[in-house]
Amino acid sequence: MVQRPRILGHEEAGRVVALGDEVPEDLLAKRVTVALVPPATAIGLDFDEGYAEFAVAPMNTLVLLPENVSLRKPLLRRMRR
Repeated sequence: MVQRPRILGHEEAGRVVALGDEVPEDLLAKRVTVALVPPATAIGLDFDEGYAEFAVAPMNTLVLLPENVSLRKPLLRRMRR
């Protein structure tokens, strides 16, 4: 069951500003987006996401972004081109 309230949003991107336990320190400050990874975790349903000021996501859902990909434009469309 989804716990409410929940902050929605998808196609988010940003920089890693804090790390959880057992997360490699070299991930700090990296540019990332969050991928939907099985078993199905739902962005905006299982954890707060894109419209939140800060979000927490499982490490296995993070995708590193190259410098030429904007953090401000919708990512899924840009990465598919």
